[in-house]
Amino acid sequence: MLDNYCPSKLLAATEFAKIRILANILCIEVNSFKCTSTNCIPQSEVCDGIKQCLNGADEIGCKYGVFAVKGIAESRHKAAKWLKNKWSSSTGWQENTHRGIIAWYLATGNNATDIHIDESLMVNRLVIETLASLLRNKTSPLTINQLSMFVNALTVSCRDPRNFHGFDLVKILKQQTEISSLTNRPISYLALCNAGESIPLNETAKLGDILNSRSKYPFLLDVQAASIMALSCLCYNKDDNSIQIPFIKAGYDRIVEKFKKLQQVDGSFGNIYTTAIVTQALLSARQENNKGWKLNITVNYLMKYLNSPSVDFLATYWTLPILNGKSLSDIKNTDCPVVLQKNSEGPMMEDVKVNLRSKMRVQYSLYIGDEKDIIHTISLRVPENITVYEIMHLAEVADYKYNPSQRAKSSMFGKVSEQFQWKKMEKKLYVYEIDGIVNDFENDQFWLLYLGPNIESIKHFAESPDKVVATNGSQIIMWYKKAHI
Repeated sequence: MLDNYCPSKLLAATEFAKIRILANILCIEVNSFKCTSTNCIPQSEVCDGIKQCLNGADEIGCKYGVFAVKGIAESRHKAAKWLKNKWSSSTGWQENTHRGIIAWYLATGNNATDIHIDESLMVNRLVIETLASLLRNKTSPLTINQLSMFVNALTVSCRDPRNFHGFDLVKILKQQTEISSLTNRPISYLALCNAGESIPLNETAKLGDILNSRSKYPFLLDVQAASIMALSCLCYNKDDNSIQIPFIKAGYDRIVEKFKKLQQVDGSFGNIYTTAIVTQALLSARQENNKGWKLNITVNYLMKYLNSPSVDFLATYWTLPILNGKSLSDIKNTDCPVVLQKNSEGPMMEDVKVNLRSKMRVQYSLYIGDEKDIIHTISLRVPENITVYEIMHLAEVADYKYNPSQRAKSSMFGKVSEQFQWKKMEKKLYVYEIDGIVNDFENDQFWLLYLGPNIESIKHFAESPDKVVATNGSQIIMWYKKAHI
């Protein structure tokens, strides 16, 4: 009975009664959420990450962070489809095959997709590209950055980078990292961490040096963002979400807060690439739901770019994982079998031999109009003994301007290869459209092939593009102009 006269308990009972009365009053309001039949809270407090209802009903089934952004699923699906359309069963994503693999797995993991792609073929292409790069290393040295991307791609696709056809890529990468420049360290440390390799404390301190750098280079922001991802991978304890290396924590926290303050009104942190890299860094630092920046605005900025005509491979590579709430540091958490798949079965050696062919440089151009009113040129490194048709195919994968099939034409107009429109007539390939511009008989405008060792000596070739072989330094031109019979 004496307890009833205890001031603190009386006050608590009074406050509880007030809360009950307020909760009952709220149930009368239009914009209210019912926790129970007699207990309500404002609708604005639902799905805010804080349990307001005693039974937690206000947070059940809620989506947070990236997944709460309107249109995120549709944008992720569209971007994944764009990435898939850039893939070829014969060439993969070419020099970006490792990046394509990384983006694909980080974007589609834990999310069902109806985009059909044979992942075994995709990974087999990665194996071929990786092995060819290693075997070509003496004549065309493999950079530490490329090696880091190969390690990340193999890890995320559950292939063992420590036992890759007799190569221990993790060991090679670690050795190269020790003698590399400070700028290259973050990406290589991140790849090593993702592969499960430990990094000595004195080496990890190099990342702290990057965070404390006063360099005036504008790309320092990108390098610092990569450092945050590497440290997030190396230092975070999964159980308590804490940084385990105290002497780096201050610099880590300072840069994370610096990133937030750099956010622009439109959500960006600079250009599209820097914005995506910094956003990945903030996600890796567990800042998805933290205050100090507006995730929603940034994600909308990134989605807007992916939906624009300016979209390109690099922007898609950095942005697509974000749409699945992932960063490069999440490669470490790839859900693989207990033992990573060994790479002892080997790809077809013919495929590897093709990739080992010596490389050469060619220029491929589109000329529009007799007076060259519009010129678009791309420089490509291609294997020797390659045909003009194959070069055109490589160009359309590398650059959307050479890719008219994005505007999907009906098959009634002729053969449509993976990304190229043509029709075979009397054993000759007849190219009739590039960049949405179609051969126009009435206006006397046609696509004609010109080729030469330099611009001054180009001449018209009437042969089929799949029969004309380019040489080193070739100038290949598809010219939309008047024809003379």
